[in-house]
Amino acid sequence: MATNRQLESMSISEAVRQPGGNGLASPAFQASLFFGVLGWQNVESGVEALVCDGELVPHTRTMADFMRLLGRRRFVRRVMLRPAPLEVSAAALTSDQRQLTLTIAVKYEVTNPVHVASLQSPLSELTNLAIGTVAEYIRTKTFGELVGGGDATRARLLECFGHVTSIRDGVAILEILKAEAVGDERLIEIERKTAEAKAAAALVDTEWRNHVIEAGYQEQIRRGQAAIEEERAQREHARDMEKMRLEKQAGLIEAGIATLGQVAASGMDPTRLTQEVANLWREQIQNPGQDGVKEIASPKATAGLPEGKAALADTERTALASIKDSIKMVSYEVIESQGRVKGALIQMSGYEIVFSCDENYPQARPLVTVRYPDGRSLQPQVFWVPGISNSLAQAVLVVASHAQRVSGS
Repeated sequence: MATNRQLESMSISEAVRQPGGNGLASPAFQASLFFGVLGWQNVESGVEALVCDGELVPHTRTMADFMRLLGRRRFVRRVMLRPAPLEVSAAALTSDQRQLTLTIAVKYEVTNPVHVASLQSPLSELTNLAIGTVAEYIRTKTFGELVGGGDATRARLLECFGHVTSIRDGVAILEILKAEAVGDERLIEIERKTAEAKAAAALVDTEWRNHVIEAGYQEQIRRGQAAIEEERAQREHARDMEKMRLEKQAGLIEAGIATLGQVAASGMDPTRLTQEVANLWREQIQNPGQDGVKEIASPKATAGLPEGKAALADTERTALASIKDSIKMVSYEVIESQGRVKGALIQMSGYEIVFSCDENYPQARPLVTVRYPDGRSLQPQVFWVPGISNSLAQAVLVVASHAQRVSGS
């Protein structure tokens, strides 16, 4: 049997296993004192606690025992605060009447050293309580729930231990480290395969939903691109027709001037002819749709729009031109229809930025899509405050910075 001095100096895990110990507390012994009266009692904080005559010694301190001079002796016990995990197994019938054994490992700590030191066999009591708690839990669950429970089983067992008053009095259950089910191996294998099949089915369903969402986004992008392409084609057509109209007018003016020159050279009075040529010019300019030339809306056609709408596209182009060199923009095109900005195509080095604007632009934020050559695309949100930050050029500065980071990642 260990002496008092040996019980003081040996490790706490070894001391609690000595004869007279209870597995969590060492045998009672007398502390070493100078002259039998004064001494120093060491307590390793967080690892063990010291109980002296039923009172807790919370930390290392000097000890004086003057009562020993009168023949009264004081005894101390060392209590282990963080014991090794406790492993127990419990067998019972599940709620669907199948035999199953559940083995668990419990991590716990001593919270009331005085109470634990007073017990004769705290480990046995804790083991019996744990077996009873696990067996009761088995009876409330089906075979499949216990076999495939995993983390959920450990979490629910931890909750069950929290309701056991006898355990809460002296120790605290910190964690269920494992919970392994043992039973009919054939049934266990069937349950595991069933759980795997369910997980695979859920994964397939999730992937299918993701594909549907992605297809929806791709369709939105395709429609936006088609609308921009249509607007671009209409704009190119309008530009060509305008060019034809101007060329025709220039030809008429040139022919009229040549005719007037010939008349003047012949010595005839060109006054009447000049008036007729002027009337012809005026008629052709005001009615350009004649002689197979389609009528194109002149700046007067936008007079019915709200003030500022007709000049908005030019304002956007001017702003984009001002930042083109600073952000290394390759090209830009502002698309308009009937005096309203419908979108823009900004070509950068390595990607392009597409803006789609609805009829409320610039009060409403445009839809922005960044497209890369490898088929990737993203739709960043831009900061848009009407009247403050509400131009395509401002949006391009923000989007280009974000797109460049994504392209380089």
